[in-house]
Amino acid sequence: MGARVIKCSLCNHLISEVELRPQLEDKIHEASDETIQLIKSSQPAWSQNDPTRQLCWDYFCKLPLT
Repeated sequence: MGARVIKCSLCNHLISEVELRPQLEDKIHEASDETIQLIKSSQPAWSQNDPTRQLCWDYFCKLPLT
């Protein structure tokens, strides 16, 4: 049985479940809170519980803080 296909909430691409950012992380890093705020400033309707592709998450993690 193959992985489920899901739409990334940031880029709207159809992706495999294995490409998702882990929804439940053992530790919340300071960068996570900052990244969440950057995403929300760009896409206000986004929720951190929405399916998010790891590639998209990494993109926002690399953006400079303003």
